[in-house]
Amino acid sequence: MLALRRRAPLLIVCVVAAATAGPELITRLTITLWGSYAPLLIALYSVARHTRLRVALAGAAVTGLALLVVMLRVPVIGTAANIPFTLVPFTGAFAAGRVLRRRHDSHVETRDRARRLDSEREETIQAAITDERTRIARELHDIVAHCVSVMVIQAGAAEDFLDRDPQLGRVPGLRPLPI
Repeated sequence: MLALRRRAPLLIVCVVAAATAGPELITRLTITLWGSYAPLLIALYSVARHTRLRVALAGAAVTGLALLVVMLRVPVIGTAANIPFTLVPFTGAFAAGRVLRRRHDSHVETRDRARRLDSEREETIQAAITDERTRIARELHDIVAHCVSVMVIQAGAAEDFLDRDPQLGRVPGLRPLPI
């Protein structure tokens, strides 16, 4: 039964508490060993570790009720001297479960935050790359447009010189294309 404690911890703590305290309600037993407390400790730890606080408190209440039944029905266990020996392990199991639950939640939150920061960093890098490419393309466009403008102006000036003074319009060492 304890094998399912991670899937349904509240159900398991209820079943284990009923199995521990149930026989005491039917008949009065004269002795209860730690063997019946160990599964209850494990179930209480599991409900504290694997559920939200409200469900964990409900599991602790069920466990406390089972302990109360056993302590009232078994005279040897119900003495005032045995109360700390019974409650301290159960309190420790619950506290350990809650501490580990908080630590797990903190790790999950930190991991999710790291993933989110990584994705934001990747988006920032991609945006910077896109901006840089756009800037380079704009500069290349300006350079090419300037060069083409200069060539058009020079061609227009050369054509004007060819009409007025053909020798001035020719580039030294440049042969005319055969037509």
